[in-house]
Amino acid sequence: MSKKTLKGRPLIDAIHEKKKELGVTTQEIAHAIQLSPPYMQAVLSGTRPIQSISDDAKRRLGEWLGVSTADVYIMAEILE
Repeated sequence: MSKKTLKGRPLIDAIHEKKKELGVTTQEIAHAIQLSPPYMQAVLSGTRPIQSISDDAKRRLGEWLGVSTADVYIMAEILE
């Protein structure tokens, strides 16, 4: 049985890695980038597409990850 690759997986993986590195909760990430905790959880689990978060949230996510907004768009597979 093959598993379909989730679009934006590189960004989701980067969030999980940073979350583990910092020892923070999903709720803390959600607060930092100004998303609701349930929405953040849905994005991280793949229930909601990561591309659906606002441009402002993508910018804040880049700041939280320590990468540029352009890198966020590339990892989210919005830009190549």
